[in-house]
Amino acid sequence: MKRSTPLVLGFALIVITANPALAQRRSGNVNTPYGQFNAAEMAQAGGNPLMAQEMREQKQMMQYQQQLFKEQQQSMKDEAKRQEYLKKHPELVRPQTLTPRPAKKASKTTKKSKTPTTDASTSKVEKADPAAAKVKKAG
Repeated sequence: MKRSTPLVLGFALIVITANPALAQRRSGNVNTPYGQFNAAEMAQAGGNPLMAQEMREQKQMMQYQQQLFKEQQQSMKDEAKRQEYLKKHPELVRPQTLTPRPAKKASKTTKKSKTPTTDASTSKVEKADPAAAKVKKAG
């Protein structure tokens, strides 16, 4: 009896680990206070939900950067095609000359302020913010 006990235990261990229900549980999702994670993500993070969240954010950032890079490459290809097309059809090229604008004439009349001031020492800041002027005068 004593010699068969380790054999029975070993066989039981093999049966339990080969159980399909356990395999399904491993491939599911893991709920944590920090959100729901795939079991593979959680295993890769060593069971630490904070690390799993960090790895997920890093993966998302990498995917976003890859998308931007692909868009940039596509726009460069499109621009090269456009330039090649314009070389074949020079009649479509617009002239790139800049036309100078006429200089503005200085007006001889000066604009007067709409609000007359009685105190000549009033600054622009006091005109714009009367509350600040009261504090300044009181201090």
